[in-house]
Amino acid sequence: MVAIPYPNNFNNSTGFENTSGLTTTISFGGGSNIHWSKQDSNTTSFTSHTWDNFTHHKYVKDADGNEVTDKTVGIGAVDEYYLDGFNSIGNIPVFNAVSTDHVPEDFDLREIQICLKNDTVHYPDIQLKDWFKVDGTDINQFIRFGFTDANGNVVYKTADELGLHLEQDTDAGVTEEKNWTLEIGDVLTNQPGLTFCNEVEFVFREEIPRYTEFNGLITMRGAFPHLWTYDNKIDTSYEVHYYQPPTASEDGEGKWVSSRKKSHRQMLLSAQNRRNRH
Repeated sequence: MVAIPYPNNFNNSTGFENTSGLTTTISFGGGSNIHWSKQDSNTTSFTSHTWDNFTHHKYVKDADGNEVTDKTVGIGAVDEYYLDGFNSIGNIPVFNAVSTDHVPEDFDLREIQICLKNDTVHYPDIQLKDWFKVDGTDINQFIRFGFTDANGNVVYKTADELGLHLEQDTDAGVTEEKNWTLEIGDVLTNQPGLTFCNEVEFVFREEIPRYTEFNGLITMRGAFPHLWTYDNKIDTSYEVHYYQPPTASEDGEGKWVSSRKKSHRQMLLSAQNRRNRH
């Protein structure tokens, strides 16, 4: 077996295939003029890196637990919607991903619950740090809430900065998954000089390997105060890292480049008074 190193500057202009000519020569005896040669060729195909590498999913469920794009709930009733599908689907890793949930306007967000399921191969003892940006043992930094100040600027505060703390469910009977709950209360409406702008960010770990599926669920729980159709959306931004070879006008070697990508999902969630339904 012969391993042939290739350069890493294959691109659209050069094409993604390379044909190598191979010649094998055998000489018979010391100083002999008798030689035997065989020629062969090999074509190697390369795959360009993908650009759309991260997904997300936002939805609600009906009374039977079926996923739906809209639902009817009682005015003032506590209900929930769900976030999942944070999957790395490309052929290169995802870096510094941040998902921003746009909480429906006037939705009284009271609680966030995170469920992560064990993976017997990769995460047999799943922890928050396996998916989210956790600094040491501090698990209260990766959830950030957006506020607008008096000048109209948006500032973000972590759960820890708001005095909120994720508490893990210690139910000994549950072994295949782990759950954490963030009780919010009225803290979002009690920040002097700041107004909650209905944005909640979830900051993921620095690097998520390629082809990695999020085996978990984020539940956003709160109350619907009045009759309305809520514009409910989620955005995710992440970095694509790729190697850029030097051009003819540049000296030295190539460089690694980071490009920011963004994906978006939007849905409608209706809150209606059940007493008025026919």
